[in-house]
Amino acid sequence: MTTVVASDSTFTTVSASDRAPAAAYYNLIRSTSGLMAYWPMLETSGTAVAEATGTYPGTAGASTTRGSTVLLSGEPGGVTGTNVASGSQIDIGGTFANLGFAGTLPFSAEIWVENLGTSTTRYIFGFLNSLTAGTSGGWRLIVSGAGALTFSRYDTTATATAVVTGAILPFATAGVHHIAAVYTGTAASIYFDGTLAAGPTANTRVMPALTVAPKIGRLNYSTGGAVVGRYGHAAIYNRALTADEIAAHYTAGRNAGLDLTITPSDRSNMTVTASDAHA
Repeated sequence: MTTVVASDSTFTTVSASDRAPAAAYYNLIRSTSGLMAYWPMLETSGTAVAEATGTYPGTAGASTTRGSTVLLSGEPGGVTGTNVASGSQIDIGGTFANLGFAGTLPFSAEIWVENLGTSTTRYIFGFLNSLTAGTSGGWRLIVSGAGALTFSRYDTTATATAVVTGAILPFATAGVHHIAAVYTGTAASIYFDGTLAAGPTANTRVMPALTVAPKIGRLNYSTGGAVVGRYGHAAIYNRALTADEIAAHYTAGRNAGLDLTITPSDRSNMTVTASDAHA
């Protein structure tokens, strides 16, 4: 919390800022029930990507830069992918098959992104075995070259039906955006900046076990499909998040840093208190 007192009649502007509470967003995600994995991606160097539960450690690819700018206010900012072919990803370790949600198990995934470009299909989450009939299976969240989000679940037939596709979204413009994909066990939905963007769409495909190590920021079973842009605060849950929870996560991320500027309307003493409600 920051308190600023303006008592000199020559003051015309009072500014207050509170830049520490990015930790409040971290704590909110960590306390959300059903959390299986959370990669804040706050490292500023090296290749190690810490996973908050300690179960699914990540490794940053060779075509990434770390913490060069701010993604959420008050913190070093995420991972920036620079090569659409390869190396722009986070490789997920541990017993990754648990993140495949075989059968019709419910799950949710969320992430913050910025400037994903408009060139080709980019994999935000690549959790697939393949897209070849007989060996297919798994799930993915992608953005097309036109900026449309697609959340897909596949069985071994590799038939891309019963997917959820969002409207054209402003990924080519400046600004940070929150994306969430939700599967209830019977239907799939996409949320964009805290609001339902597509779905719920019926999807009861029975997915096989995940056998290929997943990636964040790139196609996982082959090269290509990499994100050229920034991403961070990726989280996966073993249940369907509610609309209210997703809205709360979006709001908390947006409020991760607070700037306040006030111009007094008179020359009386003034006390300004700035606080982060999520801290």
